[in-house]
Amino acid sequence: MTLEAPTATGASGRTSPGTDASGQPCAFDDVGPFADAFVWWENEIAQIDAGVFSGRRTLAALGTVDLMEERSNRALRQRGSILPRQAAVGFICGKGQADASNDARVLVCSGGAEYDVFLPRDHIAFYLLMDEVRMHELLEACWPATYSGNPGRVWLDFHLPAGRAFSRQIRRVLARSSLNAGAFAVDSVRANVANRVFVGLVESLAPVSRPHVNRRVPLEGLVRRSLEFTRANPDTSITVGDLCKQVGASRRTLQRAFVERVGMSPHEFLLSHRMNGVRRALQSGNAESVTAAATKWGFWHLGRFAAYYRHAFGEQPSATLRKVAPA
Repeated sequence: MTLEAPTATGASGRTSPGTDASGQPCAFDDVGPFADAFVWWENEIAQIDAGVFSGRRTLAALGTVDLMEERSNRALRQRGSILPRQAAVGFICGKGQADASNDARVLVCSGGAEYDVFLPRDHIAFYLLMDEVRMHELLEACWPATYSGNPGRVWLDFHLPAGRAFSRQIRRVLARSSLNAGAFAVDSVRANVANRVFVGLVESLAPVSRPHVNRRVPLEGLVRRSLEFTRANPDTSITVGDLCKQVGASRRTLQRAFVERVGMSPHEFLLSHRMNGVRRALQSGNAESVTAAATKWGFWHLGRFAAYYRHAFGEQPSATLRKVAPA
């Protein structure tokens, strides 16, 4: 199959506010602005574990294929839907790894498709945004036997070591677009680079005879239902036993689900969920006091809570509250 650069106009047509599309990395110290700056498609980002957030995004707009590298020190849940006539490809490298690993999976979403994924602590993720013409070419090349029409959402496997080479290729493109912005402003240069990136993506994916079944879905479902249950009951002191009963899983299975999908135990998750709830309340400007916010989220021993909070966020809860207090 010959892969030519399509004649379609840009991939996104938009640049995220607070994010430079010329290959310059943009740093974020709060998950709120980190989430707000993402406008390629409808995307909601929630921090799962407690702690000071540190994230970074690097973009390169190549016209027909746009690239993004995303890094975060915190475990995140990302969910949303791809805009019509667009397609997105995303893959997450192993925890703390810069290259595709043996457990790397590639998610291909076409316009209108919804997704809901978990990203572990210290993750590195790569995203490619393209029009649906490119996406159809990609899947025809990787799934030639039975591919037909709009797939919605498809999981594919990396073919190693080509997957590692492809992740390194993306980082080189991002670095060069930053160092040589003038050259990347030329349409022909961007088109050539976009085509090479697309070919590299095709070569890095293992051919399949049918859509890949995401083997992680059952475990993700346990984590997802646990997350929804805790959010729906913020004033309830939930235990790990409560979660097991709610999601219909044993302690061992739930432990495995949380450790594999978000890198923490269910107990750590419950503590982090409550800590993040207090922090959001203090940052909202609507909290009457630290005590009121803490007790609402089930922290009754305030001295112990303050120690947990300072360890997680690097400041006393009273300091968080003062930042939003009227002058």
